[in-house]
Amino acid sequence: MRDLNNWEREILQQLSSLQPGISMDMVGFLSSFFFRRDAAKALILNAQSRYAMFFMGNQSFIDNAKKKGEISKFLNLFSFLKYLANEGYISFHPIENGTEMPIYYLQDSFDKIPPTSTNPIVLNSFGDCLSASDTILTKDKKLFCKGVLFEHETYDLIAKATISGFILTKDMSMASMGLKTKRSKMSVITVCLTSIILLALVGFFFSLRSRIQDHQNMLLQLLESHKEIRSNLRELRAHVLLPSTSAAQTTQSQVHYGIDVSKWNGNILTDLNMMDSISFAICKASEGIDYVDPDFASNSKFLKEKGVIWGFYHFFHTGDDPIRQAEFFLDVTGRELNAITPIVDIEQESLPLGVQPSPTKIQVDLLLFLNHLERNIGRVPMIYTDEAFANQYLNNETFAKYPLWLAEYSNEERPAIPIPWKEKSFKVWQKSSSYSVQSKLIDLDVFFGEIEELLK
Repeated sequence: MRDLNNWEREILQQLSSLQPGISMDMVGFLSSFFFRRDAAKALILNAQSRYAMFFMGNQSFIDNAKKKGEISKFLNLFSFLKYLANEGYISFHPIENGTEMPIYYLQDSFDKIPPTSTNPIVLNSFGDCLSASDTILTKDKKLFCKGVLFEHETYDLIAKATISGFILTKDMSMASMGLKTKRSKMSVITVCLTSIILLALVGFFFSLRSRIQDHQNMLLQLLESHKEIRSNLRELRAHVLLPSTSAAQTTQSQVHYGIDVSKWNGNILTDLNMMDSISFAICKASEGIDYVDPDFASNSKFLKEKGVIWGFYHFFHTGDDPIRQAEFFLDVTGRELNAITPIVDIEQESLPLGVQPSPTKIQVDLLLFLNHLERNIGRVPMIYTDEAFANQYLNNETFAKYPLWLAEYSNEERPAIPIPWKEKSFKVWQKSSSYSVQSKLIDLDVFFGEIEELLK
């Protein structure tokens, strides 16, 4: 058994009170031990969308130091449970119908929530309700808890330790006593020498050792979870969003992050520290032959004033005339040249509902659209799509001429490239559709290279 911090000893004490060899429900244990209403803590696991929302009281949420402390404690809980499982002290096992529930609600006051509940979802007899994915209100509509999002590897760690049953395979109290017994066998001479050395060095090393231990604990949590909150974006770059470094790959200084926004994101741009974390942004401008995104004008104005590299895209409808769409796009954007080259978004939702058009017609119409843009602005447009759609409908080497903005959320180190772009690869990678900014979800894009190259 390793040396334990106070929080890990508390977890161990709670487990020690349980009976070894008896199968128990981890959701029930965590709800009674950690996720309690009187502690203003809760957890919601969305097994369908694969994310976890950790809730804490509003007073802790708005205090940055307390917020970080709560998150550290939360992550340490699951990393320590994983450690105990790896060391054979507890054993996780599947529970009946454990993967069938779409959502898990953890708090000692939460009732059984039917999956068809409407919004807001009433969570318990107190009248607490889930009014948004990251907000719990009291019965009188006062803010009770705010949530922090965890996904990818962090979600996997939490879900594995939560959506399961568990058995204590060793006596936890004996494991704790084993540490004391081992220490009690030290010789008197060794104890005396150790005491003298400690007394001589304690003033110098105690504070340093404490800091080092804290940093080691934090590092272990990051390495095991691979994701931290937004304030640790630079750490997140090193562990989640960036490919592993090698001679053939770009360095961290050559990686730039961007977002793409439309009316669905509201005023998300004003929540960003643009110069610190986001290097570029792409706005939705138009769709089809008659739709203008209501926030395009304000978004583009904001980005220009901030001096952020920006761009804009048109959502392509395969059922509309391609030349009319191109002209409409040009009219909406005003043939802007001091931006990323114009982008056309074509994906599954571009197809008419209930209609299965031929790939040949889609390819011809899209090329007409792209050629019309290129003739009018003197720049080669970019295509936004995903691998599955491109391989089915854009499987033509002609499209390799156009830079690719690739949507691919597999969480791999490098994305799967559509057939036409196998040799050329992507220019921009939309790596996540659920990046959290102030608990709002948004697309996150990655560009490898000198940022100025985005404007070429």
